[in-house]
Amino acid sequence: MGVETVIEASRSILEPFARIFSGSDPAKAAATAGLAILLFIAAVYAAYGLAKLGKLMWNLKIKRLTLGLTILGIALIVIAVLLP
Repeated sequence: MGVETVIEASRSILEPFARIFSGSDPAKAAATAGLAILLFIAAVYAAYGLAKLGKLMWNLKIKRLTLGLTILGIALIVIAVLLP
């Protein structure tokens, strides 16, 4: 009885994903899976980069922090001017 419960639980979890890929061509399924993997990797690296940036900012002296924030502010203003 325990094995059947595990199988039913796994089916209830995996069923929505199976419905996404059923009725579609294999190329679309492969592209979707590939994009999901790439987005996951990008999210992990973004989180890692933000953690490293936070650690760097925490260890900066006031003069360097002020300079860095000034450069960041100027960069954001330039981006805002160039976007429209």
